[in-house]
Amino acid sequence: MRHWWQLGTRNWRAKPGRTAGAVGAIALGVGVVVWVTCAYESVRLALSDQVWFWIGRSHLSVDSVYGEQGTVFQSIADEAAGLKNVAHVTYRLKYPMTLERLPQATSTPASTPRPQSELPPSDPLEDLEGGVEVQAIGIRPELESIFRQYDPERVAGRMIEPGENDAAVVDRTLATEIGLKIGDQFRLRAAQLDEANRRIETSATFTVVGLLEHRRIAKQQSPAVLASLDRVQALAGCDGEPRQVTKIDLILKDTTPKALTATELELHRLVGRYAEGFVVNSAATKLKQVEAAERQTQFIMLLISTVALFTAFFIILSTLSMGMVERLGQLGTLRCLGMTRAQVAALMLGEAVALGATGIILGIPVGLGLGQLTVHFAREYIGYFAISRPGLVLAVAGGALTTLAGALLPMLQTMRVSPLAASRPQSQPTPGVLAWICGMLGVGMIAGHVWMITHIPANRLYVNPELVVSAVALLYCGYAFVVPAAIRVVGALAVRLAAGALRLRPQLLADQVGKAVWRSSAICCGLMVGLSLIVTLVVHSESIAAGWNFPKQFCEAFVYISPPVEKSVADKARRVGGIGPSCLVNPNIRCTIYGKGLFNFPFSLFIAGDPDEFFRIANLEFVEGNAEEAIAKLRKGGHVLVTPEFVRSKNLGYGQKVTIRPAALFAGARQFEIAGVVTSPALDIAANYFNAGDMLISQSVHVVLGTFSDARKAFGVRDEASLFLFNFDLAETAVPPEFAGESPPDLSKAADFAEMLNRWSPLLPERAVELEQIRAEAASAPNGRLHWLQASMLRLFRERLAAVAGEWSGRSPEQRWQAFREELAMGLVVRRSGANWEQHGSVRELKQRIDRDLRRATRLFAAIPMVALIVAALGVGNLMMANVASRSRQIATLRAVGATRWQIMRLVTGEALVLGTLGCAVGVALGLHGARSINWMVEVIWGYQPVWTIPYPWVALSIGFTLLVCLLAGVIPATRAARSNIIKALHTT
Repeated sequence: MRHWWQLGTRNWRAKPGRTAGAVGAIALGVGVVVWVTCAYESVRLALSDQVWFWIGRSHLSVDSVYGEQGTVFQSIADEAAGLKNVAHVTYRLKYPMTLERLPQATSTPASTPRPQSELPPSDPLEDLEGGVEVQAIGIRPELESIFRQYDPERVAGRMIEPGENDAAVVDRTLATEIGLKIGDQFRLRAAQLDEANRRIETSATFTVVGLLEHRRIAKQQSPAVLASLDRVQALAGCDGEPRQVTKIDLILKDTTPKALTATELELHRLVGRYAEGFVVNSAATKLKQVEAAERQTQFIMLLISTVALFTAFFIILSTLSMGMVERLGQLGTLRCLGMTRAQVAALMLGEAVALGATGIILGIPVGLGLGQLTVHFAREYIGYFAISRPGLVLAVAGGALTTLAGALLPMLQTMRVSPLAASRPQSQPTPGVLAWICGMLGVGMIAGHVWMITHIPANRLYVNPELVVSAVALLYCGYAFVVPAAIRVVGALAVRLAAGALRLRPQLLADQVGKAVWRSSAICCGLMVGLSLIVTLVVHSESIAAGWNFPKQFCEAFVYISPPVEKSVADKARRVGGIGPSCLVNPNIRCTIYGKGLFNFPFSLFIAGDPDEFFRIANLEFVEGNAEEAIAKLRKGGHVLVTPEFVRSKNLGYGQKVTIRPAALFAGARQFEIAGVVTSPALDIAANYFNAGDMLISQSVHVVLGTFSDARKAFGVRDEASLFLFNFDLAETAVPPEFAGESPPDLSKAADFAEMLNRWSPLLPERAVELEQIRAEAASAPNGRLHWLQASMLRLFRERLAAVAGEWSGRSPEQRWQAFREELAMGLVVRRSGANWEQHGSVRELKQRIDRDLRRATRLFAAIPMVALIVAALGVGNLMMANVASRSRQIATLRAVGATRWQIMRLVTGEALVLGTLGCAVGVALGLHGARSINWMVEVIWGYQPVWTIPYPWVALSIGFTLLVCLLAGVIPATRAARSNIIKALHTT
């Protein structure tokens, strides 16, 4: 056994650099699998945590049709508790609030509601520190532990106990960010609109008794604060009769399918008696949504893991094959001494297994370290680091299978070695016809991949990992088999170009690139795999971003004001410099919409606007009908537009009549004809991005779009508006130097800020009138000292710049300047309308934010194939060193006849350059093909059509990085070749 071990490891000790490269390739391949599977596990746990936190152990639930934005009657829980199969019932109220950290641990009583107009004015800069948006969740402490188990490692401190109205449990991440500790006090503020549509605020003080470890599944999701249900209901204004909650949860005694169905039907009948649009949901529905999200993430991770292992496979295959070729004489001698073919093959297998085992052992800590590093730099995407045990098993099994697969071909070649090989100086060249046979086989594999993508239903591919692996294997193996033929076709041209650039004889480069086709193919394939994944990711991400062009699909900005203003006032308010085409909307007309179903919802909305203006702003897609006919019908009157969700919920469609009754008492109902069914993909994507899917559905189910004229005639509503939709008309100007700094301009002194604005005046042509007003304010200041209280227009400018300063570091100087000018335009619209309360947003800014996050996520995922390129670099270095070793006599002969060391270095470097260029060409082709396939699957599965876009700067950067990796991998072999000892190399071995 000792002699077998010595034979098996002799090549290790003889070639330590190459051995280290092979082990490193396996270690990094395994490490990438551990890396991506642990990232997947982290995301999966975040999703599971969200399910646990909101669904818990409940089997059935009662929700509003408005989702988390609506409420249901608490009294339903008391009736549901009387059902025979119900074991436990609880309910929660979820309400958005603002959390303020108190400087002192002093309690203050809850304030009485006051209209917003009566609240004292606050300084705009102080508003930036006015609190943190949170989701306040009112719970019943006595039943919470039955529905959700809060493990000790999940809660620092303790949970709320029954009767503790002032206690609260805060999201641990939020507490860390704002410096809250157990025992500290904070204030929660809640806002509502009263019957007169006035904004009122309530507040209450709480004491932190526990910190909850709760993963958030999106960066926009608000942190949670748990408090007693009674206190949250009082703050949210839901403590009247009937009391309201967001959701009612039920745990059943018998959970067999038959009993579950029977109880669900009973609950449906109970809820149906309220006729308020409450819905009964089974936990299975939410779990299916979670499973779908997990499958989507698993699909991406499986794809990346497969490609990473493919990279390691090509490196192992080429390294072991080269070792076998170098030891051909030795193996022939062993055959002469009586070794059987099986024993020689076992010798090669033992060498591969030892390499693979070492690489796997080293790869696991490498992957765990990369995972920790990723979480550190991208916590908002990954969440918290988690170790995936199935991922570790997959990495070990994948590394072992990759090693065995890579050793299979060398083993078969070893078994073909005859005793006569000991007398031959080198192996016989491989017949050229094999390259063409492999090329044809590769074309067939690529065609098989195309057939799978186009003929197998995309949903089957999506949920079956074995089909995904097969499709990826066909694509990558197909391109790998095409490489030898490609080298024979274009290799000669590439050699001539490289030889001309390096001032070498083409025959010297062609001797290795053209004749050692299989060795050259292995190098190209190693580079191809890593580069292809980078190209696939960046092209797919750019295609997704290009397919969604929000400003062209919808308006560029909106301003919502309260209370509504006369349409004539709103019309003057929107005539602000920098505002282009615009539209006025009244979205506040409450009504009851009657459908063919059992429920009629008294809290529906009739949205009034001008159809010509609206369609110039919003490019809606017509599911039924068309824009030209719809506009004509809306002008005529008696027509409305609805959404597909409305059609499904009301059982009414295009061309049918819908009955609408205004909210006013004793008002008569009117009938309207449905002139079109419309949808807005841009709004769908934005809602999903901001976790507002439930709110969007609630708004689309119970809303119709009509005209100001119909609102006035049918409902007696005055012509007034509270929503401005508009596009910007801002001329391009230079960016002030203050916007290029790392921190925003100083806003502490009014006079200094006024002087700064005066310097910016040439860059703000649309603000000439307002800047002149600021100059007048400064000139009229007593004693030449300008104060903020005396300069209302200056305060507006400061407030809007302060809003931009909140995200200063995440924007470029051009984006900061653009955002400031847009904020000014929106602020002036609000000022001229005389609103008491406003909410505004730039859709252009939203798109930039989403694009920025998409590109950041792309760069995050691109780090994975860059590691694959490092794996490829190890393989390239191994093969280049093997090339130099196999050509030692040739290089020594060239040195003996007068070749300089610099010429030898250029010769070896030229070979790396040629193979790198060919590997990049095939890698880009493979990456584009992979992006096409993924884009097609996205369109089929999700119904979203990406626009084919190639980010040439990113692709060029990736190619440059790949070529650099290849050239660096060839530097050490080239240096070694240039310094080789001529006399020693010419000795006969």
